[in-house]
Parts: sequence; structure tokens; C-alpha cells
Amino acid sequence: MGARRTKTKEEIALFGRKPKHEPVTEVKQTVRLEDIPIPHLIATDEGKLSLWNFICADLANRQLLNISYVMLIEMLIHDIAMYQTLLPQLEDEGTTYSTIDKHGNEIKRPNPMFTQVHLLKSSILQKLVSLGMTPRDIIYVTNPAATSQIEAVASEKKGITYFK
Repeated sequence: MGARRTKTKEEIALFGRKPKHEPVTEVKQTVRLEDIPIPHLIATDEGKLSLWNFICADLANRQLLNISYVMLIEMLIHDIAMYQTLLPQLEDEGTTYSTIDKHGNEIKRPNPMFTQVHLLKSSILQKLVSLGMTPRDIIYVTNPAATSQIEAVASEKKGITYFK
């Protein structure tokens, strides 16, 4: 295979480039916290309900709460609850377990629960990013003036890429 072909100036002029994503600094369609229905499985568990209230209150304070987030918040809470259940068990059992092969030798194998905990961590992080609840997202959304400061610094220093 040959080297990848780059676009010519004419192709870029005709077809353009993929537009850069503009960050959302203001959301218009927010709802009140009282208007969000609490799912039944969360309403019946006190720990999940307190986590639900915390997440919804945080999103409402930043004017990001929307009815379309109900399912995502519910999945996030179930993942966190499962993570909190599995982590103490994993700490008690350890990351490996011993078994004996057909010749009578002891073999150490990875604990399958370790994989589950790792997958839950990744899933929780992805959902937090989707909700805009990472530290970078929280600062960026609550402080729209940060955009102008970043762009001002970027214009002064050439050759440095500032990610938005």
C-alpha cells in the first residue's frame, strides 16, 4: 500500500474540513428538579436515591438538567452501586485465585471480578463525561469567560495548541 494521500488546496476549498466542535456554554431547555421522574428501582433504594438527588441537583445548579438525561443518570447510578458492591468483595478475595491443574500443580489465575470492576470503572467514567461532570467540563460550562481567556492566550503564543 502506498502512503496516504493528503488533500490538495482545491479539494479543501471545495469540500472543506470537518468543522470543529463548538463547546456548549449555555443550554436553553433545562427543566426543574421537581419535573424529573425518579425511576422505581432508584426510588426504593435509599443509597441510590441520595446519589440520584446529588447528581440531579448538580446538573440543575449548572442549568444542564434535561429530561433526556434520566436514562443515562439511572445507568450511571446502577453502575456505581454495582461498583460499590464488587469492590469490597474483590479486596477480600484478592486479584488472583489459586487452582490446581490436571497434574496437581498450583496455578494462580486472575479473579474474574477484577475484570468486572475494571469495566465498571470505564463505564462510569464514560457516563460522567457524557453528563459533563468531569472537573474540566464543570469549570468550562460554569465559566463561559474561560473561553475568551483561552483564545487570548492562544493568539499570543504561536505553535502551541490549546484544546477546548
